[in-house]
Amino acid sequence: MKDSISLLLGSGFSVSDGYPTGYKLNEFISKIQYDDIILNSDGSAFIDIKDKYPNNWMSKPQRVFFERLLNYYKSIIKKKNREFDYEKFYDFYKNLQRNPEHDTGFKKLCEEYTQEYYPHFISNPRTYLLNFDTIYNQIIQQKLTKRYKRSHIRWNGQGNYGQFLLMLESLSHQYKKINIHSLNHDLLMEHLAFSDELPDKFCDGFTELGSPFYGRYKEESMIRLQCFSDLFNKQLCLYKLHGSVDYVPFLDESGRLDIIKTKPWISNIELFKEVNDSNSNPSYYNYWANYHSYFLTGTTEKINRYKEPFFSKMIDHFKINLSQASGLIIVGYGFKDRGINESIEECLSVNSKVVVVDPYIKYSPVLRNYKTEYIRQEVSLINAGEVYKYFLSPNR
Repeated sequence: MKDSISLLLGSGFSVSDGYPTGYKLNEFISKIQYDDIILNSDGSAFIDIKDKYPNNWMSKPQRVFFERLLNYYKSIIKKKNREFDYEKFYDFYKNLQRNPEHDTGFKKLCEEYTQEYYPHFISNPRTYLLNFDTIYNQIIQQKLTKRYKRSHIRWNGQGNYGQFLLMLESLSHQYKKINIHSLNHDLLMEHLAFSDELPDKFCDGFTELGSPFYGRYKEESMIRLQCFSDLFNKQLCLYKLHGSVDYVPFLDESGRLDIIKTKPWISNIELFKEVNDSNSNPSYYNYWANYHSYFLTGTTEKINRYKEPFFSKMIDHFKINLSQASGLIIVGYGFKDRGINESIEECLSVNSKVVVVDPYIKYSPVLRNYKTEYIRQEVSLINAGEVYKYFLSPNR
């Protein structure tokens, strides 16, 4: 058997399962109005466009600020004849968060907003932006979250991803390691991994046994949660380079930061760590400051956050795996992430074969030095046998 092969999954991989494209996400977010937003007392936020907020006086100031900042950004890009991009917008307001005083238009927006809703207080742009950030990330999380039920999956009955599963199953007979690197926040790959073709072969660096982390369910039961152990010891390894909708940071009393995997029915403010109190008795420590999941967005902001310990580890794994891979399969990636592109160019051997599966990509200069096969189809239409044969053929 050969040592390893790597895969890189972009957002196009998940489109066949109903997840929005970047274009659809841009369109959705750009049209949000304040009364589309629902804010709960626990800090959770979500969008419901069909049913307007029944108590629209609740948390109205925060929701109004959301709409006004969004409209302010749209007025700026309109003057420059640019289309709305939710990731560039993220970069924009994050930059404002660092230097709010440098933008006179934003400063005026905040002063007028303060006068209208908090007339007895001094304008506080950083606080307004912090609240905005909490809402914005939860909205993105909502659009990229789908609940899956554990089900019996076979490649010949798994609809749009049957051929993809068959390809993985075929590759598992030829490679000791299949390293899947995903740029997506959704849980589609985790769902597909529990198929008949890949029994007990899957891991993602998280471990449940021995984990001191728990989530409280319905104020009654404590459910043990997986925490990141950085252990990738099975044949099929999933590395989520940009985080995930089920990853949550947990900061304990000592300042130690762990990344844990939560469940869709457990609130992010109902997370606990088993610790010993001052009398050495076991107790629970609750970290309630989480309102959204741990994932990357933005363009330049994303690159900056690659330096954070967890994401730095993920990128290091990506680079090492590329350097050891005899081939790379790229599915649904548009080559727009500078950090990912540089990793490919720096670490993937020029002797490695590359397959790109994407209906819109004809050629990428990132791959100019590699033997590359471009399959201009969606993942749901690929022929697993053709991809598999490409890596086995010595003449291609």
